[in-house]
Amino acid sequence: ILDIYSYGNEKPYRVELFGNEVDSIRIFDPETQLSERKLLQVSIIPNVETQFETGDKASLLEFMPDNTVLWLADWGFIKEKIEGWDENKKISGRAQINEQGLIAVNDELIEAKYIIIATGSKPFVPDDWAQALGDALLTSDTVFELNDIPKSMAVIGAGAIGLELAQAFNRLGCEVTLFNKSPRVGGLTDKKVTQKAIECLACELNMVLDADITEVKQDSGQAIVNYKEQDSAHTWQGEYVLVATGRRNSLLPMGAQHLGITLDDHNQPKDLNPLSGQVKDSHVFVVGDANGNLPLLHVASNEGYHAGAQIKESLKHASGNGSSNDGNNDDLNHPQNKCYSKSTGYPKTPMAVVFCEPQIATVGKSLQEIEEANEAHVIGEVSFDDQGRSRVMGVNCGLLRVYACKNSNKILGASMIAPDAEYMAHILATAITNNLTVTDLLAAPFYHPTILEGLRTALRDVQKQMGIDYQQVTTNERYNSGC
Repeated sequence: ILDIYSYGNEKPYRVELFGNEVDSIRIFDPETQLSERKLLQVSIIPNVETQFETGDKASLLEFMPDNTVLWLADWGFIKEKIEGWDENKKISGRAQINEQGLIAVNDELIEAKYIIIATGSKPFVPDDWAQALGDALLTSDTVFELNDIPKSMAVIGAGAIGLELAQAFNRLGCEVTLFNKSPRVGGLTDKKVTQKAIECLACELNMVLDADITEVKQDSGQAIVNYKEQDSAHTWQGEYVLVATGRRNSLLPMGAQHLGITLDDHNQPKDLNPLSGQVKDSHVFVVGDANGNLPLLHVASNEGYHAGAQIKESLKHASGNGSSNDGNNDDLNHPQNKCYSKSTGYPKTPMAVVFCEPQIATVGKSLQEIEEANEAHVIGEVSFDDQGRSRVMGVNCGLLRVYACKNSNKILGASMIAPDAEYMAHILATAITNNLTVTDLLAAPFYHPTILEGLRTALRDVQKQMGIDYQQVTTNERYNSGC
């Protein structure tokens, strides 16, 4: 019999073994020793915020006999990736930064000239929720460990992760209720697009928006969410609560502050270069979700690329292999070491996509940003309710709004819920990045029958409001302009 106390549950788990097999898993009362509930599986959650001195740590594997059998998910893939690294360029172990700014790992202290921190993030769970919900608590990291589709689930948070998982589980037969503390979904700020998004999604998904959650708990094997909606108290009850209230980095627990990094109230580094993740003029780079700037994969990829390129240039010049050939230029911030940025692109245009159905996407400036800056603008719209291809495919619910500058005829931004929103967002992002005008975009072909024809309708709406004459582009002008 193994009695295990998990940080994520108020009472301990009792695991009974019959030989090499798990006979039963139960929650029990340590005072009465009586079982309260039987479980099919259990997740043992440590207090991840606990900080230990390096010398106090020991791997669990050290206490296991040599003949211990371990089950690891995707071990073949993980093994292949790890074994593919150069043996001289990898150290396996949990690293922390000590007070002297050295990397402490496996009883070694390592000093590095340059450090790139790319430790990602973990789901944020509000204080005491883990203990209150116990094994009824799920996050985007643990939800895929479920063996079966739950009968019911509450999803807290209607951002990208919450919305995508809520719709997915709902379509798999789980009775889902989606909660959000604001009256918005999918990160939208344009009120008109938000209203349309709620209309489209509410056809299949039960949503409780602008809700104030007052308590979460577990009682008699059921998860309970108490909340207020329009000053009225309500209770939801079901199997699981999936918390999708954002993600947080682990810079503070790992001791990143000892590298001279100043962290703000959200443990995000101050004075961050958004191109490379370099912190001020230091030798430290924090990239991807770890810096909290824009937690998107394409942004993280570019930050990592530019961090590596900048360090590579610095090392090249320091070794005398750079254009200067003096062997003394190892300053990361020297102009010579930043020459790479002139020839490599960086996605400076903000873009976000939520892969629900219909998809939600925002690109460029938001309407709120444009209005706060008092920029003269017009808004071109198209509804997908009656758009040809969308109707044929049975996905005709959506709205696209394109924001264009009155003075320059250039695209400022857009917000949408629409089928194929991901493609329209990329087209508009390319236009914004390259300072294309509405007229430039309308000179491009929009093939029939495609959903992208809806984008042309919105652009023509902008063109009409601006009083721009329809532009004829001849074949010779289009194809014979030279290379």
